[in-house]
Amino acid sequence: MNTYLPLIVPSAFGVPFNIFLIRQFIKTLPKELDESAYMDGANSFQILWKIIAPPLCLPIMVTIGIMTFNFHWNDFLGPLIYLSDPDKFPLQLGLYSLQGERDGITDYGILFAASLTALIPPLLLFLFLQKYILSGIKIGGSLKG
Repeated sequence: MNTYLPLIVPSAFGVPFNIFLIRQFIKTLPKELDESAYMDGANSFQILWKIIAPPLCLPIMVTIGIMTFNFHWNDFLGPLIYLSDPDKFPLQLGLYSLQGERDGITDYGILFAASLTALIPPLLLFLFLQKYILSGIKIGGSLKG
């Protein structure tokens, strides 16, 4: 209770949806890449780490990173359950605490300004990494045949 561990540890072991997404992405890659690397003398580990994982799976990894960041950035229920110290509350719980702060009256100017501030980091993350998402769409579309 009142630590960040229950919020961090479950995500460290892999979210099933993300694992499924990576699996489906790797299934779309042509088998000829593996076979040609095997013919050139690469073992399974070398094929995975030099051909498949970093170069070809970078777009899906960035997509998963963006989705995971957005999930945890906007998580409300998890911190509400596990955290009781207001100094440890994330931004979303802070926004919730702005409602009705003064005698049950909400100052909507402050609430909207704080909401806009909370929107900036996910928006910047997406803007800087959108080229990887688009390249993942291009790879998936061009490898179909």
